[in-house]
Amino acid sequence: MLAEGLTDELPTLPARVKRERLELTLHSRRLGGLAAETARRHGVTAPAVVMAFVAAGLARHLGTDRVTMSLMSSNRFAPEDQHLIGTMNQLIPVVTEVDRRATLAEHIRRLHWAGARAYRHGSYDVDRIAEVAGAAGPAPEHGCWINHLFRAWFNYIQVDRRPCDPADQTPAELAWTPLAQPYGQAFRVRIEVRGGRTSVLMLADPEVLPAPAMVDIMRTIPLGMQLALTDPGRALKDLWSAGEELPPALFPSRPPEPPG
Repeated sequence: MLAEGLTDELPTLPARVKRERLELTLHSRRLGGLAAETARRHGVTAPAVVMAFVAAGLARHLGTDRVTMSLMSSNRFAPEDQHLIGTMNQLIPVVTEVDRRATLAEHIRRLHWAGARAYRHGSYDVDRIAEVAGAAGPAPEHGCWINHLFRAWFNYIQVDRRPCDPADQTPAELAWTPLAQPYGQAFRVRIEVRGGRTSVLMLADPEVLPAPAMVDIMRTIPLGMQLALTDPGRALKDLWSAGEELPPALFPSRPPEPPG
């Protein structure tokens, strides 16, 4: 995994070094309900559905067919305990192939089971991982090595038990953060479901993923879900040429410009 699975296109900053970042958030009351419907249709979980299309968009814009996502271990808690947990910084690496010839249904199930296997075998010795990483190349600076190993973070937090309504027509909101966090991973996605509203926060290094690529990945998430429900046999590679319109409740028709 360390030799072949990491996404080397995502540069990691040395300790105490900062760089300009962009942060984009999609708020939608309908998105979580759509994710749940898609998950039921394909026999997977809502977090797996979202991760599947994050991974697809990331692979497309990095020009790769192998993506490593790093899942937060908070996703492992039972539903009755999830709302009590904010986050725990044990990360589970998930290495997966993104096959553009696969159908949307196949892609979703592949990502789901890759995550399930990673959780099943996700017990590891962090000191041993640091040792192996140091042997594979220049040793990262103290306090920063974990960022070198887990470069693409994905976290999905269900804060409360209120379900999301797949028929909610409240317009979605897309907003840039005026001043993004200038350190840490080059790519991070955090989903928070609270009070029936889903918020998808994406932080990225603009040298790796410029603003248009971030908007495209963010649009890929609801677009992939919608097509996975209406046309699950369509190939993943056709996702970006489908010409499918998204309702305003899932994605705004005119995305905002990034901060100057």
